[in-house]
Amino acid sequence: MPEDDPTRRDGEGRQLVGPLLPIPATLRRFGVAPAQALAAAGLPADALDDPAATIPFAALTPLVTACVALTGCPWFGLLAGQGIRVANFGPVGALMRSAPTLGEALLDFTGNQHRHTRGAMPYLLGFGETTMWGYAVLQPGMAALSQILDYSLAAGCAMLHELAGLAPEEVLLAHAAPADATPYRQAFPAPVRFDAEQSALVLPTALLSRPLAWSDPARRRALLEQVAHYWAVREPGLAARVLRLLRPRVVVDPPDEAGAAAQFGLHPRTLRRRLRAEGTSFRRLLNQARLEAARQLLAATRIEVTQIAMAFGYADASAFTRAFHRSTGLAPRQWRAGMRADP
Repeated sequence: MPEDDPTRRDGEGRQLVGPLLPIPATLRRFGVAPAQALAAAGLPADALDDPAATIPFAALTPLVTACVALTGCPWFGLLAGQGIRVANFGPVGALMRSAPTLGEALLDFTGNQHRHTRGAMPYLLGFGETTMWGYAVLQPGMAALSQILDYSLAAGCAMLHELAGLAPEEVLLAHAAPADATPYRQAFPAPVRFDAEQSALVLPTALLSRPLAWSDPARRRALLEQVAHYWAVREPGLAARVLRLLRPRVVVDPPDEAGAAAQFGLHPRTLRRRLRAEGTSFRRLLNQARLEAARQLLAATRIEVTQIAMAFGYADASAFTRAFHRSTGLAPRQWRAGMRADP
């Protein structure tokens, strides 16, 4: 992990337990006691009992790995994610259900998820008539990415259906296709594209204005006040917030320093000074976001190195190779080969 990584300085990534509640329920469907999987992940038997508690985000790797092994189900994450309900997200979920439109509900989620989970992030990116509701892992060095991404996007589909009775137009998954994609065709109510550069649900932008049946203006005012003071995890510093801004945009046109400063209502010099006080810089954070996203694509997909270099804005594959080598000590192809050789 790079020394200037705000994940390390800002405290380890944490995950709210509420969104993980479908995991014990799915294990029981296979006749597996949840305590078995929790023990294999180094977690206490009651780690998933309190929906308002948190666990280390890094514990998701051994947890979902144990779930797959104990159930013998290679698409465990996909199956479990379908059990998500908006209420699993506590005060943020309640705020979503009070929103007047689907778009505002999704903004409630993406704008407040950092209050209860650190280590990954949802995001909304608009492209004219199309919007992507995506999910990106921020925690460096996470394995079992395909399970985590499957879980998150299956959960997103369940939430869309619960909120507005809608389905995405397409599902993008940043991991390779399995030998048998039938469970994906059954789970997702839309075409699935594997080996994508990001994991996201593709929606027509017009659907974001869809009114929600549970909209409640008076309750919403009270919930906005409640959520503004809600922190289930440690409040992130500026470097971590900048990294959250950059991470989903590294494959679509990340903002420059001035654009990032404007997002936080700061002058570029102020942003520069405050990041320096946290031991980093905008350029370092941008490079970190690019390289961590590249590592994930190299580990989980079959996308060619040249295509990854182009996706992240490098002038050519050799420039990407040099930057990657500085970060890891290996060329991208060597690093990918090592990941595939290491179970």
